[in-house]
Amino acid sequence: MAYQEEMHRKEGFQSFLASTGFWNRILKSPSGSGATVQSTGFRGALNFEVTGKAGGQFHLAVEDGSAALEKGAHSSPKGTITLPDELFMRLLSGVASWATVYSSGQVQASGDVEAKAAGALFGQLKSARGGSGPSAWAARWLTNRVIKKSGVVREAH
Repeated sequence: MAYQEEMHRKEGFQSFLASTGFWNRILKSPSGSGATVQSTGFRGALNFEVTGKAGGQFHLAVEDGSAALEKGAHSSPKGTITLPDELFMRLLSGVASWATVYSSGQVQASGDVEAKAAGALFGQLKSARGGSGPSAWAARWLTNRVIKKSGVVREAH
């Protein structure tokens, strides 16, 4: 991988982390598909380790009917999901399906991982982009900005 491509991927992931406030507003609003992180029954924290030169860590915390993305690893997660940076961007963009990548072993899971919660996270972000109105437009714009900076895929689906 060329240095410039590595830097673009790093910028893409850093853009995702910098916009956790926006993603958290999306997670609080109802999903068009009806599948929300909160409806999976998962409670606790789930760490995401994105590997590769453009990787990093974030976690999903679900408590009392509220879900939030936070930068960095949680100190006492129920489980950890590890995936390559390119696959993360493909999931974020909607090019890859969580069900497919999880069932085919493209992600590693350790601890008491609730795959439904992780799948609902990516599904809810994708559903938000497919809606109408200002928040859907903002979700599409921000997702495309993150993805374009990463250089992995051209735009969200």
